[in-house]
Amino acid sequence: MDLGVNGLLEDWGRWVRAHDLGSYASPIYYMMREKQGTVVSIPPVDDDTALRVDRAVARLRCRDAEMGRVIFLYYVAGMSIRVVAKEMGLPKHKASTLLNSGSVWIDGNLDKYDRVA
Repeated sequence: MDLGVNGLLEDWGRWVRAHDLGSYASPIYYMMREKQGTVVSIPPVDDDTALRVDRAVARLRCRDAEMGRVIFLYYVAGMSIRVVAKEMGLPKHKASTLLNSGSVWIDGNLDKYDRVA
């Protein structure tokens, strides 16, 4: 079942949490993880797909750090868009716009690289 880019990003977020990748250092994420414990379910995405998404998110973070941070906080740290906005000192509508724009950018980036492969 294809859930689109948002479903793929949710799966990627679970994959990152399950693999505890240290490349995304967020104090809030680590505090949340400590509070929740260490039990993590197996994500429903294979490593190859998750790595493709991870590379796309890394490219986005290089291109637009603020947008990449919103994607990370929302999908990996599991924050609501309201909490993301507060954490970043942004109005909620701005954080929501960055989340939507980032998701669209990642979708286009994945599609671009899929055509090349």
